[in-house]
Amino acid sequence: FDFEVRITAAFDMHFEEKWIVNLGWVPQEKVPSLYDEVDIAIVPSLWVEPFGITTLEAMASGVPVVGSKIGGIAETLVDGETGLHYPSGDSGRLAESLKKLLQSPDLRRQYGEAGRKRAVEVYDWERVVDNQYMDLFRS
Repeated sequence: FDFEVRITAAFDMHFEEKWIVNLGWVPQEKVPSLYDEVDIAIVPSLWVEPFGITTLEAMASGVPVVGSKIGGIAETLVDGETGLHYPSGDSGRLAESLKKLLQSPDLRRQYGEAGRKRAVEVYDWERVVDNQYMDLFRS
């Protein structure tokens, strides 16, 4: 199945307007400015990703995330704190999660702020390197 078609169909069932814009591939240098323009980041992975870099980029930008509960996304995104998880491939649950956030600007702001804090506190590059160094030193 073409997941983009399934997602679009699910959104059409749940939303009256076109809320989703698929930008396709975006050059890395344009990514930060795009996060300034969005209300919610969607990370709809069907396959396990070892690390949720897209999730982390959105969180670091203060954007709440709706992401598949799979792989690195599930580890990076804290459900109900920095955004919402949904079962991978379940476009109906994805649409429900988006609707919940679209209807609540306060919840979007709360998740965005918590995501930014988590990105800085947990995934700061120096902290990650220090933790890896300490793990290596202990072994």
